[in-house]
Amino acid sequence: MILVIVDRWCAFTDYFDFDTDVFPSSIASAVCREKWSKEFFQRLKAFVLAFVEEIRYKYVRSHYITVY
Repeated sequence: MILVIVDRWCAFTDYFDFDTDVFPSSIASAVCREKWSKEFFQRLKAFVLAFVEEIRYKYVRSHYITVY
């Protein structure tokens, strides 16, 4: 016997946007609890640089600006 279940999933809310939906106090709390080391700050720096690049990309795309 083969059982086939077909269903459709539908979201009732917007997607979670980490750029706007994360509370700064949650990030600050997580950074405070993390064991501070050189490696941690290197990863944090890489994350921040990637975040800034992503925001710049979104801004450029939304304003149709050509960057050379």
